Amino acid sequence: MLRFLRPHRGHRLVWIDAICINQSDNLERARQVAKMGSIYRNSRRTVVYLGADIVHFTQHTHPLRRSVKEAATLGGEQNVLVGPGGKVNLKALLHRRYFSRIWVIQELLLSRQVSVPVGDMDISVDPFSIKALDNRDERLSGLARPWDDMPAPWFQYVSQGGYLSHGILEWTLLTSSSHASDPRDELFSLLGLVPNNTLEPDYGLSRLHAQIGVAAHSLFCLGSFESFYIAATQQMDRPKEFPSWVPYRSRAKRAVTMPWTSEEPRGFYEALQHHFNKSDSGHQPIFQPEIDDPTNLNDTLWTIGATVDTDTAALSLTATHLATFTSTPAHVPLPVSTGWEAYVVRSNDCEMYLLSTQDSLLQTVVKPLDHLYWLHGDHEKGATSGFLILRPVTNGGGKRFRLIGCCSEILFATIYKSVRIGVTGHRPIVLTSCKLRRGLKPAVDGAVDKFSQLEDMFPGIQTKQGQLEVFLALMGVSSWPSEPFKFFSEYLRHIDPRYEGVINKEGREFWIGRHDVEILTITIPSADLSKFVVTHGTERKLRFPFRRSQQIHGGLDNEDPPPWDEMVVRQTDTQGEGKLLRFQAELNIPDLLLIKIFNGGDLDTDHHFGAHWDIKRILSSKAQSVWRGFQQVEKAHWATQGMSLLEMVRLVQSGQDTSSIACPDWPADLVNAFQIQENTSLITIV
Repeated sequence: MLRFLRPHRGHRLVWIDAICINQSDNLERARQVAKMGSIYRNSRRTVVYLGADIVHFTQHTHPLRRSVKEAATLGGEQNVLVGPGGKVNLKALLHRRYFSRIWVIQELLLSRQVSVPVGDMDISVDPFSIKALDNRDERLSGLARPWDDMPAPWFQYVSQGGYLSHGILEWTLLTSSSHASDPRDELFSLLGLVPNNTLEPDYGLSRLHAQIGVAAHSLFCLGSFESFYIAATQQMDRPKEFPSWVPYRSRAKRAVTMPWTSEEPRGFYEALQHHFNKSDSGHQPIFQPEIDDPTNLNDTLWTIGATVDTDTAALSLTATHLATFTSTPAHVPLPVSTGWEAYVVRSNDCEMYLLSTQDSLLQTVVKPLDHLYWLHGDHEKGATSGFLILRPVTNGGGKRFRLIGCCSEILFATIYKSVRIGVTGHRPIVLTSCKLRRGLKPAVDGAVDKFSQLEDMFPGIQTKQGQLEVFLALMGVSSWPSEPFKFFSEYLRHIDPRYEGVINKEGREFWIGRHDVEILTITIPSADLSKFVVTHGTERKLRFPFRRSQQIHGGLDNEDPPPWDEMVVRQTDTQGEGKLLRFQAELNIPDLLLIKIFNGGDLDTDHHFGAHWDIKRILSSKAQSVWRGFQQVEKAHWATQGMSLLEMVRLVQSGQDTSSIACPDWPADLVNAFQIQENTSLITIV
């Protein structure tokens, strides 16, 4: 090589690492390694001398100077160096042992000019000729990433080192087929390629500690998700001592590639629309997690307070529990190949869509009962936002997990079986900007406040536990309003054992056939009439929470009965000395059909009632308000680890701090289908 570089006359200054660095002195070696990026970046030219078997001309002849565009081709057999027309087969050339050495990557990428003598040619390589080489080769024109099959895919970035934005962990993927005599150099040799790098080589560290340090630096200092994306694809073949969140650089026969995490995923929403159009189900608006209060983002930003344990290398950070996997994800094909893949998880009549990299293989690695956590980010503060798939670790206690996967986008959808009548097609995707998180205390306070409206219906009734306690206790016994008569009759009986509610069924003919209707008959002592009736002048109105009702005794038979909470008492019935009053409410067939839809039953009819059932036909306006309020609180079931409504109310009213407990503000079917908690807490990844 020195003879080849010797000029015909004058002198030439060269720098050769094997000679200019004392390789046996770790301190000098570390200092010089830190300078190598600057040395090659400021060199006039870097020469790649591959040996006398490759270089044929002598010092007395002048080589033919050619650009790589003119002299080389990307195609051809691996063992044929020079093909037809004297073209150099770049693929065969890059199989030379020289290009497998990891230190040459920094040298060639940072140099302003690179020349490779081959045969009687001196081939110059620069970014423009490399790009032109890609576009010229017709056999590669259909490939999105033609360099992926090259033995040294990093060669496509020759002389571009000062303009690249890849992180060091991304570089470890692209250079995974390269090697070094010291395993630590597989990291240290790449530091010069990282923009604004602040890391310095330290040969006093082990390979494991160096890798942990680089991963932690990428997370905490750069706010990058590259560590999570890469480590999640290596769970099957990593050494046991490596934590699940730390990428492991294995020496591969060929480079591992993945889409750069800085690239925006393309085609995700188009793929979902195509997927929806092919299905036989209708889809409601799509729900996407959003930050609830961007002004208080520092409270939940995952980089704030994140630490790595110096003894165990366990990673602790703030994350929000989003969902629990109920099944293994299924693959959803994307319309174009971009390096990203879409997946769907189904639970009941709900779907969760995930976007991850092709190498993630979520359909293989994710299992039921794995958890999905949301890491809140802020690009302005240098923190990427994303989602981690974690598996609980049984030993060690606390919220300890292993990393299983990483996702960049998460969407939720509710589906329903649609009945098409001469019309085909589906509505376009609608992203619903619905805030996911709501505090437990505001939700409980709001619901309790609404209950006072229902309580006002019976101002004269006093119970030992209080009406609210009875109401909440019964909500766990019978479902309200899906079983409104059963619930209300039990409610009255708990208020006072003398109040009797009897439910009967009666068969009747309707336009869709014969069906049973439910009839609730309530009997109360006449002395307690004032507890259920309010007097306005000469009118007395019943205070009951059901609309469709009629009196057995009193009223005109040819008049449609008014709603119970508006009914005028014209006549009462007295029986014996007890002076008992009886009133009757009826759930008609439309009400029963709506309740049946609410309970998930199938309608044996050609008519489709839609996904939004209407409780206005069943409950009074005040009862509706109370029900909706406690329905919101009920969605904190998963966040409170299975607390009943009564326990939630007692917890809030006890004055304890419940700020860490969330009450998800999404539809109840989504919350229950994926056990959405939305609690933000400190978790540990081991």
